[in-house]
Amino acid sequence: MIAKRSSKRKEKWEKIQNIFFVSIFLLVILGIIGFFIYNNFSINSRRSDLEQRKQELQAQLLELQLRQGDLEVKIEYNDSEEFQEKILREQGLFQKPGEEVITILPPDEKEEIDKGEKERVWWNPITWF
Repeated sequence: MIAKRSSKRKEKWEKIQNIFFVSIFLLVILGIIGFFIYNNFSINSRRSDLEQRKQELQAQLLELQLRQGDLEVKIEYNDSEEFQEKILREQGLFQKPGEEVITILPPDEKEEIDKGEKERVWWNPITWF
């Protein structure tokens, strides 16, 4: 009888040990699988963010390339003799034979004030308004 009880206890103990080790093993496996799933989601999220950033940068690159083309056209125009002659003529530094340069000066500020307003005198109340 004592042998049967001790063998039953051993069987129970071995069964409990087996259940414990199997449950620990399953928890470890589930932990590893959970870790991989979490990493997969975080990597996919980061990848989608980087894809979006890539599209934004490609759009910006295209815009800058178009601007570069416009600037190159302007540089070519500014290097032309026609443009340089136009600028020199506007500044009055270039004239062809037989031409005269006429410079129109802006009116003085005093003349504009005199035309627009009468002089206000502090002792004359009529000129205050």
